[in-house]
Order: sequence, then C-alpha cells, then structure tokens
Amino acid sequence: MVTSCYQLPLLVVIAYCFGNTVFRTYSIIAVFRNRHSLIRIPAIIWCIGYGCRLILISLVPSITVAQAKKSRMLVERLNSRHLDDASKEEISIFISHLSSRNISFSVCGFFKLNIPFLRSIAVAIVTYVIFLMQFTLPDN
Repeated sequence: MVTSCYQLPLLVVIAYCFGNTVFRTYSIIAVFRNRHSLIRIPAIIWCIGYGCRLILISLVPSITVAQAKKSRMLVERLNSRHLDDASKEEISIFISHLSSRNISFSVCGFFKLNIPFLRSIAVAIVTYVIFLMQFTLPDN
C-alpha cells in the first residue's frame, strides 16, 4: 500500500538525482581542466548532495526490509512461550501471514530499492560519466 502511493514520485526523484549526479560529476571533471577553482566548489557540493540523496533512497528501504525480516523471527520466538491457546492461534496466523509475504520496495515495478540497486546506480553513473568524457573537445 505504501509503495503504491509513492512509486511515481520515487521514480521521478531517482531519475532526477541520477541525471544531476551524472552531469554534476561530469562538470566537476570538466572544470578541473580549467583553473577556476571557485566554480568547482558548488559543483562538488551539489554532486555530493544528489549522491547522498540516492544513497538514502536505496538504504532506508533495505534497512526497513531487514527489520521486517527480524520482526518475523521475533514473533516466531514469541510463539514458543507459554501462552493461552487463543493467543498462540493468533500468533500462528500472524506468522503464516508474515511468511507468505515477500517484503520489498519497488519503484513502478521496474526495480527494487536495495543494496544491489545502489551498486548498479554507482556503476551506471561511472559509465555515463566516462561516456560523456569521450565526447569532450580537446583543449588547444
């Protein structure tokens, strides 16, 4: 339910941050060829800001999924305690409900927000920056 509400805004924010991280990184590298050090500082700050936002967008769902899996184990431990029959039955229904659900955050069904997504974003950023660097004009 929560992911269905935020899928499109997350897709837009991730695409925006990805694009800005690529172009800010490229601009930092392009500016290093020049000798204007004052231009570098804002570009570095913006690049770090967009990169941190991408990292947070992918780490928070990963931590949430890990905590959800941890809660499943805690409820199973709770079931082994001495409780009345009605409570044990409710807990066993809850455990079966938790076991049948695969908890993950996806963005419009395109990709899941997790640590491998973060790695693929980093690889894509490096790939696009290298691709853009190949089309720069040489300094004379």
